[in-house]
Amino acid sequence: MLQSRNKISRVLTWLVTLFVTALILLHIDADIVERLVILRVPLLSGLLLLTLPFIAFYLLPNILENLFVLENRLRLTVVIVVSTLAGLGVVFIWLVIDINAGCRFIGENCQNITTRLNPNTLRPYLAGVIIGLPISFASVHLSNIPKREKVIGSVMGGLIALAFMFFIYSLRQDNGSSALIFLENTVIMGIKLVLSEAAQVGFINSTGGLSGGHLLVLSFALVTFVFYVVGYFLYEPSVEKGKFFKGKWQAPALYHLMVLVLAITFLLGLMTFVFDYFRVPTLLIAVIISWSAYAFFKTDHFFKLIPLPSEKPDSHVKDALKNRLAINNDGTLVVVCSSGGGIQAAGWTTMVLIQLQRQLGQSFSNAIGLISSVSGGSVGAMHYLDISSETDKLDDKQLDLIFQNSTKNSLDAMAWGLAYPDLWRLMGAPYLPSKLNDRGTAIETDWKKVMKYPQATLGDWQASMQAGNLPITVFNSTQVETGRRLLLCPLSFSKCNNHHQVDFNSLYKKFDLEVTTAARLSATFAYISPIARDSENIHSSHVADGGYFDNYGVFTANQWLDREVLPIAKDIGIKRIMFIEIKAFPATPNMEVKKKKADGWVMSFLGPLLTLANVRNATQDARNEYDIDVMAECQSHDIDFKHYILEFPNQIAFYETNLVEQDQSHRNGTSQTKKILKKVAILFSSKKNYMPPLSWKLSEKQKQAISQGWDAISNEEVSPHDLQKLIETWQRWHA
Repeated sequence: MLQSRNKISRVLTWLVTLFVTALILLHIDADIVERLVILRVPLLSGLLLLTLPFIAFYLLPNILENLFVLENRLRLTVVIVVSTLAGLGVVFIWLVIDINAGCRFIGENCQNITTRLNPNTLRPYLAGVIIGLPISFASVHLSNIPKREKVIGSVMGGLIALAFMFFIYSLRQDNGSSALIFLENTVIMGIKLVLSEAAQVGFINSTGGLSGGHLLVLSFALVTFVFYVVGYFLYEPSVEKGKFFKGKWQAPALYHLMVLVLAITFLLGLMTFVFDYFRVPTLLIAVIISWSAYAFFKTDHFFKLIPLPSEKPDSHVKDALKNRLAINNDGTLVVVCSSGGGIQAAGWTTMVLIQLQRQLGQSFSNAIGLISSVSGGSVGAMHYLDISSETDKLDDKQLDLIFQNSTKNSLDAMAWGLAYPDLWRLMGAPYLPSKLNDRGTAIETDWKKVMKYPQATLGDWQASMQAGNLPITVFNSTQVETGRRLLLCPLSFSKCNNHHQVDFNSLYKKFDLEVTTAARLSATFAYISPIARDSENIHSSHVADGGYFDNYGVFTANQWLDREVLPIAKDIGIKRIMFIEIKAFPATPNMEVKKKKADGWVMSFLGPLLTLANVRNATQDARNEYDIDVMAECQSHDIDFKHYILEFPNQIAFYETNLVEQDQSHRNGTSQTKKILKKVAILFSSKKNYMPPLSWKLSEKQKQAISQGWDAISNEEVSPHDLQKLIETWQRWHA
């Protein structure tokens, strides 16, 4: 009976809701709806600016929150200025369309529009400040800098923004400037050449001048365009510091995002104002322009191949492994698999490797025969091998440097590539950037800044691996067109090449590849870095993130052991194999899925896509677990096989104490201590488990969280973990 009443109540509520909605829609003024459609571009851009902090904090915190974490007052100043200008640009586009829409689209009598957008009033400027305020406030709130620095950065940003607004105010239409008169006449001439007289309505008024607001918006656009062009040269990532200011300073990613919003608002706003008159969908025009430019200029994203004078010599896994094992001469082989997961995976990979070296000694690092890495784990492996490329023992300073390099912010360089060369490609000007200049190469350049050997290639590493000075390293990637694994490795995997997988040396016999490029291709995280193909057009296939096939690197390692190692294990003296999985994210607990309210609609339309997305890791994990169990056949080869998983813990102790102790040692004062505790509580709630970010930027707190995660498993502060078992096994093997 109760269920029947609930159903009747829901039906009645639904019918009433439909009736009220219909009444509201029927009584809305048609002019209001029409104007909102005409104003859709600045409306959506303004909503994005207003809601971006809330989206970042509440909907996508693991991906977007670190955009607002700035490292110093200068970066804070820049973000406040550009967010204010983005808000101001949205307001100007809104007003110029709104003022002239009645004349152009609705058939109202043309008026002297200047009176409705009076540059002498503060209303448009105040509105621009309000629209940009949430981003400025969020940046101030989350930036990891002292309060005094925040105040200075905020004041500087506000003053520069005010100065810029005053400059724009001085460019009003009635100031009699000869430069503005020349600009206005030039624009009018261009409009008359492009548009028919009837289509000029809304651009040119009855007196033959520009309609109200156009000159102000054009002046604003030209000034910001100058800053945009300067930013291309000023902020372009470069390994050579100081050359035309390149590499001296990198603008924050949020700056480039605001530039993108401003540029797209101007371009699409202009397109809607022109093409809505002809009843042509603006989005369709934009897609046609972009697609035709890609097709006509054969535009694509490329990775750089390095031509060699002759084919590469054959590389023998047997010799490389034998020389590697000879360093310790105890028959122990360590296989490391490093999972994907952005910069979190890079940091956790290096943290595990350097801490194991500290606890087990240099003999452990020398016993590593293979590192099979994926995505962010490949970035960590690259930085680890870059520093540890010599056989000499690394000191604590060098080990710490490995972690610092692997957790360096690369999001700013990626955002530069997105705001400049990749935006030009998308907007129909693919010939402006060079063939190899995109956000992918920008990330590579950013990595090279901190590397010891930034120009190292797979060929350079091949000699070290053959001599046994480096472990065999595989950067796992995926071929888009075939779906098979592409193994980016200095050595050849002759027994692994078939219709399921292929290695780099077999595909590109006369070409080499930079190590940073190999790591980037393995870490082609969706939309963050572009899917690319080779620059020499040797093969038409594109290379994507290795995580599409196996996000853990286990499949490649198991296959390598089975086909390349076990058949020769006795010949090269392998007695023991330690198989280590490094997982950057906590395992999902096996919990019963609770039914969510109103999830039927989502499953009806998005269910297949959600299934494909969620089943990827589940199937990979199950397959890898089975494959590792199969590796028990090592026992039949008289080899002691041990498997351990070192994953970032699901629960870690929050580290207010560490931060407080550090602060007291430098500043001494209880008031400052309380403020730091409050700030940490905002970022890490004690009611939730800590979730690492999926991004290419870590805040200082998140870097400390990686260290805290290691301390948690090292001190057994979490549920039983494999680390202690690993250490006990290693000590038993080397007693």
